[in-house]
Amino acid sequence: MPFALAGRLLRVRLTSSQVTVFDGHERISEHPRLTGHKGQYSTLPEHVPPQHRNIDGLWSRHWFTDRARSVGPQQFRSSSRSSMGK
Repeated sequence: MPFALAGRLLRVRLTSSQVTVFDGHERISEHPRLTGHKGQYSTLPEHVPPQHRNIDGLWSRHWFTDRARSVGPQQFRSSSRSSMGK
């Protein structure tokens, strides 16, 4: 979703092959639905806030562990266990 819509109440239509998002009656975006792994996501570069567009590895495992580490050691340990499927 475009970052400008963060916090808005939107309607989502899911089919076996498409994800369509509406703001009221206006179609905001439509993307192919990812299949294969539960919880998959994709981010289009134009949907990312400008200050994050040049971040290498944005949303990668490394990015998440660095963010958790910046919160504190307990958060890092918790997120590390979660990412390993424990």
